[in-house]
Amino acid sequence: MTEPASNCEWLRLISPCLRPVSPGERVASHTYAMDAPPSWIEPLRVIYDHELVLFSKGQFRVEVAGREYDCGPDTFIIVPPGRLHASWNAGEVTGRRHWAHFDWAYLGQHGDAPVSTFVPGKPRLELLRPAPTFVPETVFHGAIPNPKRAYELHRELVSLQVEGGEHERLVSRGLFLALLIELLDTPGVAALPADRESFLSHQVRLRLEAAAQDPRGADSIRALLEELGCSYAHLCRLFRRRYGIPPLKYLHALRMARAKLLLRERNARVSEVAYRLGFADLSYFSQLFRKVTGQTPREYAAGVMPGEATEPQRKGGARRRRSRGAGTERVLMASRARAGRQVRPQ
Repeated sequence: MTEPASNCEWLRLISPCLRPVSPGERVASHTYAMDAPPSWIEPLRVIYDHELVLFSKGQFRVEVAGREYDCGPDTFIIVPPGRLHASWNAGEVTGRRHWAHFDWAYLGQHGDAPVSTFVPGKPRLELLRPAPTFVPETVFHGAIPNPKRAYELHRELVSLQVEGGEHERLVSRGLFLALLIELLDTPGVAALPADRESFLSHQVRLRLEAAAQDPRGADSIRALLEELGCSYAHLCRLFRRRYGIPPLKYLHALRMARAKLLLRERNARVSEVAYRLGFADLSYFSQLFRKVTGQTPREYAAGVMPGEATEPQRKGGARRRRSRGAGTERVLMASRARAGRQVRPQ
């Protein structure tokens, strides 16, 4: 559990946006409230933005990425995008759910991104709308501190979203911010990762992403991470356990992603890109780029597909093949001539 002051540090930065209703869409897909009978179930699915759900009646269960959460009366949960989850009424009476789909900050238009993709459908990962890095990477879950206030705010949100115009929907952003503050800036709410390992892994990721943006800001990644109060080896183990790769490999992937953008979009020289990313050794940068992408920086900038030779390489290879072929032919001819001299008919 966390103290409210800890949550204030990142809650000050959020600017939440409710998902707007596009022409032809049902508003109930985005911000609404509805009863759920004892037999109700929402099958396994992936959503593309975040979803806040308040539970005012009934005994629900929500499974997110293999972990189950008890959601009884006057509790809430915030499900992040991209995680398989399912919900069901586990009780014997009709329950009631109040929900809202949102982004923690403005991320642009939703375009053709659906609300969700149900299994066995394949989610379109490129359309996911993740939280900013300052928002803790977790499933927010806990008791609603002031249920009456929370339900009033949500009821007004639904009214503004369903019945209002553009002005009313702008006003609803302030109401939704108030609702999130009511829920998260309170002792006893799991507003940070429940265990220290998850928290430390998240902090390591934030520092690596900052170092990738400003590589000269940290002389030593080891020293940067050890500022968290743990040994570098321990932090590496935690990070790998959570994300599947060591911190340095993640940092390299971030830097190479930036390198690809610079090489393609700005037509920068390879040496210039290496310098901007903090690599003093151009050869090492080229080796690392090829290890991560399967191409040299110059091949990538030229638009050469992995495994495809550039024009100079093709010409050089052809010359080598011709010279090898000519040499082999001369050897065979000489061998036959010697054989003709040595073996004579009787």
